[in-house]
Parts: sequence; structure tokens; C-alpha cells
Amino acid sequence: MFNAEAKIYDKFYAKKNYEGEIAEILPLLRGKTILDVGCGTGRHAAVLQQKGYEVFGVEPCEEMAVRARERGIAVSGTYPVGRVFENAVLLFDVINFFPDPVSELKRIHAALEQGGRLVFDAWDSTEETKLLSYTFRNGIARVAHKKKRGSRVDVRFFFFPPFVYSHHVLFVHTADELRRLAESAGFRFTQHEGKWWVFEK
Repeated sequence: MFNAEAKIYDKFYAKKNYEGEIAEILPLLRGKTILDVGCGTGRHAAVLQQKGYEVFGVEPCEEMAVRARERGIAVSGTYPVGRVFENAVLLFDVINFFPDPVSELKRIHAALEQGGRLVFDAWDSTEETKLLSYTFRNGIARVAHKKKRGSRVDVRFFFFPPFVYSHHVLFVHTADELRRLAESAGFRFTQHEGKWWVFEK
């Protein structure tokens, strides 16, 4: 999904406040081991490692995973077998990319130790979805075309220069739906503060 964008992703998001987001979630974590699901190019994971956390990334897009490994992040395209973590994080709306979120959350649940924490943010389903939008960041322009049908949002991105085209499918959920999805996967709700959701196994 993100393979086409991998070569321009870090430049386009160069000014994203990764350090600030990590500072927000640190009080929500327990212990020092973290499973970073959908870790992308490893920007969040790198900040966590700098702060002394042991991070394992799951990233199905190999071109993104390559860049995470270049940052020193251990990354696989699948969930690790034979080990459990104290925390799992899904950052930058990763949960919205799951076509079957309950199944994915069950895999994450299995990868956590008892009492382990799940921390994530999600795209606000009440946010207005504009048909067309334009963004210019760090010398790269992006045109986004969005089409919403129920909870499904098809997004087509056009970046230039260089020209890059990508198509994403996202699924938006209300706050009540997000809570039900996580609880259906076996998690217990802990808190929802600001944009951060916290559940426990």
C-alpha cells in the first residue's frame, strides 16, 4: 500500500512532530518492550529506542520496512512468534487501515503479555471528508482525492515532484465502535484522553 510512497514519505513528513507524539504516549505505557504495528519508516520507533525502549516493528510494506531497518529498528512483515510484549502501539491512524480490525486486534492481543497495554490513535469519523485537498510540504505537493461510502474511504494521492501515485483504503469508526472493536478482540478499556486510546489485556 505504501511501497510507492516510501521514497518520498520521510521528506513529506519531515516536520511531523514525532517526538511530541511519543512524549504524549510515554505516560500511557508500561514496561520497556513495545510492538509497533504499522511502524512505517520507523520514525516513532526510533524516538522510542532513543528513550531506552526495546521496539519490534511490524510493517507489511517492504519498502517502508527497509527504511525502518536503516534506522536500526528490528522489523518484520508479520507478527513475531514465540515472544510477548508489554505494550503495543498503532500510531498515525494505523487502525483505520485494517479491513478486519477485530482479527488484527486479536493478533495484537496474542502478542501481549497479561496486563499489557494497547495504545493507538484513530482518524475521527466526524471529521469532514473533502473530495479534493491540496498540501505542500518540504518541496513536495500532494493532491488527495477522497471518496467515502459508509465507513469506507478510498483515497488517491498524487505527489510531485517526483510523481508518485498511491491508492489507500481506510475504514473510519465512531468512538463507540472503536471501543467495541477492541473489546471484541479481548481488550479491556482503560482510558480515552485526547486522541489516545488505551486498552489492556
